[in-house]
Parts: sequence; C-alpha cells; structure tokens
Amino acid sequence: MSIKTDPGEYGRQLASIELLIQFINDGDTASKIELQKRLPTELASLRTLYQVAYGIDDADKTLIAHLTSLKPSSNYKEVPHNSAWTLN
Repeated sequence: MSIKTDPGEYGRQLASIELLIQFINDGDTASKIELQKRLPTELASLRTLYQVAYGIDDADKTLIAHLTSLKPSSNYKEVPHNSAWTLN
C-alpha cells in the first residue's frame, strides 16, 4: 500500500492533516492521536498569522472571536504553510 492510502505509523507521520481526517473517518483511531499531537503547532502558527495581521494586542481576542463564530464543518481544506511563519 502507498503512504497516501495506508494509515500505518509511518504513513500517519507523513500524512497531511486532510489525509489524517480521512483516516479517522475510515475508523483509524491512531490517526486521531497523531492529529491531536499536531494541533498545538497548527494553532501556534495560526496565532502568529493573527499577530501579524491584527497586531500583538488584538490578535488573541480577534482569533477567539473568529473561532467562536465558526459553524461546524465536515470539510477541511489544507492550506499550504509558508515556512517563514513557522515558530521556533
């Protein structure tokens, strides 16, 4: 099987978030753990983007306001990350 279709340990580590969600929807519980490990980094990256866009003082309250206004969605579309925005 290909990494793109096999949720083995190596496949999970290399999978995009979108693919992890597909694995989870197909019943792979280990992919859920992998997704949970990645969420803090994803959130930190998003927070950094909000700090750049809204300023340090307004970033957190704006991010929280946007998060609370979101409606649940069963669709997830991966957005390519700009390596310049990754946190150390």
